[in-house]
Amino acid sequence: MLYHLVFLSLTALASAIAPMNGFFRITDFEGRSLDLHDRTPADFGPVQSFIPTVGEPAQEVHLLRCCAWIFDSSTSANPWRISNAASGTFASYTTAPAGILGSAERSSFCTHPNPITVWNFLPNGAGFNIQETTSGAVLTAWPFQPTLPQPTSPLTLDALDPSLARQVFTLATCEWLSSRETERC
Repeated sequence: MLYHLVFLSLTALASAIAPMNGFFRITDFEGRSLDLHDRTPADFGPVQSFIPTVGEPAQEVHLLRCCAWIFDSSTSANPWRISNAASGTFASYTTAPAGILGSAERSSFCTHPNPITVWNFLPNGAGFNIQETTSGAVLTAWPFQPTLPQPTSPLTLDALDPSLARQVFTLATCEWLSSRETERC
């Protein structure tokens, strides 16, 4: 399967995402995709950093299932709701349902069935910091550990450090993905 990815520049972010037509892949500093583990529609569905093996059919299907995200903003600018294309669940963090202001730091990145969290995209070099709007904490990827049985890494929310590469993410359109393909998975 051939993937056609178009990387988004900072100036193209709002115009590319605002119409909500299409799916996007979010990648971390190691080139891994944000991946909803087993595309679970359950509360607290874990999101990890994952890189599928291109050419391996099972992992390419996995990419169709779990690594595509949809962005929604009522203003065509910050803030954004982020949902997983396969499950329909929304990007959030483990302490969000508690509603404790400032409790996002050190929380795990996960999904919820309801859109309780909104995000800002802050320009940072060739990418973005993805910031939770209530606490100001930003999405942080952790380095891949080759001793783990799966090619995954955790994602957490932490205090913003603009110099930290682990907090910079890029977006790519998934021109190869259609809603029919996500339904098929």
